[in-house]
Amino acid sequence: MDDLLAGKSCGRCHDGLAVFGVALSLTLLTLAVAWWRTDLHALLAKVEPAVAAVEISEGGTTPPTPIAAGSGVVISADGLMITNAHVVSATDQNGAPVKKLLIMVKMADGTVRTAKVLGKSPLYDVALLRLDDTANLHPLVLADSSKFRVGD
Repeated sequence: MDDLLAGKSCGRCHDGLAVFGVALSLTLLTLAVAWWRTDLHALLAKVEPAVAAVEISEGGTTPPTPIAAGSGVVISADGLMITNAHVVSATDQNGAPVKKLLIMVKMADGTVRTAKVLGKSPLYDVALLRLDDTANLHPLVLADSSKFRVGD
């Protein structure tokens, strides 16, 4: 955990900055409609505070053993975050599910929060997390899909 707080990652996980960059890239793709209607700098300023790096560790070890990394996006002020199901579906070296997950979320502003899995769908590779600390969250406003047109 100290390594995560110091901005370092384990050898088996992506570099925290690289994970953040991938998360930001994926978030921009989901906002494709806004892409050509908005200044890129304004779009980045709006999206960046909602994007976070997610690191999964085995919580029963001291220090916690990092086992997976990914990214997520805050979608509500009460701490809901979406990420990929494969990120939070951690298994040990024998393929057994890890019983005690420690989920650490590093926000764009550098703050680190813990989270819990509320649910996941391996079929759609999506998971919903709840952040334990909801102070100063900046959720991403998702588009209204009913307003999309063919080609958007």
